[in-house]
Amino acid sequence: MPINLLLSGRGAVILASVVGAWKLRRAKKPRSGTKPNTRPSPFAPGSGCTQVADADSVDRWLAQVVAPRALPRIEAFAVPLNEHQRARDAVGRMVEQVYRETVTECRAVETTLSREIWKWLWCEIVAQLVLAGKVDEELDDVLRLCADPSFQPPGSPSERPPEAPPNPSSTVGSVGRPSIRVLRSREELSAVGLLRLMEGTVAGAPIRAPVSHLVLFAFDPRWRAVAQSRTDLGQLAAANPGVSFALVSLADTRRHFGKPTTLGELTWVLAAAGPDGRVFPTPIVGRTEAGPSMDQWRTVIGYARGKKAPGPSKIVRPRQFGDLVRWMLSQRRSRTATVVKARPARTARPKRPLARRGFGSRRPR
Repeated sequence: MPINLLLSGRGAVILASVVGAWKLRRAKKPRSGTKPNTRPSPFAPGSGCTQVADADSVDRWLAQVVAPRALPRIEAFAVPLNEHQRARDAVGRMVEQVYRETVTECRAVETTLSREIWKWLWCEIVAQLVLAGKVDEELDDVLRLCADPSFQPPGSPSERPPEAPPNPSSTVGSVGRPSIRVLRSREELSAVGLLRLMEGTVAGAPIRAPVSHLVLFAFDPRWRAVAQSRTDLGQLAAANPGVSFALVSLADTRRHFGKPTTLGELTWVLAAAGPDGRVFPTPIVGRTEAGPSMDQWRTVIGYARGKKAPGPSKIVRPRQFGDLVRWMLSQRRSRTATVVKARPARTARPKRPLARRGFGSRRPR
């Protein structure tokens, strides 16, 4: 067909129809290699909320989905600094709301990874609140907690399954944790090795207590900050389920054993027994109205667990929203890579010659 006929009259109509159909087909068919325009998520697609997405997807999730929902809430946070329990509850609610709004495909699914991502959001939000001066916490304390893989924040999904009601005679007021016991009688105090715990290591001798994985907190009953310290202890016990905590009144220790003789000079005492029952070398003693710092709590808890918490120099110092989550993601990948690398490779069994395996040994019929 001549070209001039193709471009005029009926030929032009045919050509236009062909070109239009080709363009429509091309528009409907996605280009190979392009990803569908889906909402960013920290979970890998199709993993059933059990595998983490790649770093680029997590970055887009933080910037496009999490930050617009978390930053206004952080800015509006207005709990008084001295109301610690109210602040903890408010932070837990905030994290829960941000989590449910930003992981819609997995908010009804609980997996090991979903609990870990909940922790990432808790750490990020608390760190930002500390930087903004809205909560009464030290940034280094928050960073140390978040660097511990075994730490579970207050209110995290791992704490939600209901527990059997504890024995009220052996728990601390409203704390209600089976791992916290109030010791009062001489028999109870002797059973945990009270004198050994409070004396510490003598001349470097590895004194052993009758129990292990134990943290002892003794306090003057006249101390005005007892209630707040019990609240702190409840949060720490929830984050360290493998450690037993014992609460003791210094009035009871003096009545039963005559120690400490200088009761009026001591406010509280922290002691511990490690995994092998060895006593913490030097009990930590408080002589003022101030309670134990988080560093002091973690020192004895780390000894009871048999490991030390990382120092703040090893932890990222967040500069902008999302830095802490990115760092925790990198640490998770490093731990996973280390575990995979540490697995011994299967040694292939040497193949036996065919004749030894029976091949070729049969006589032809």
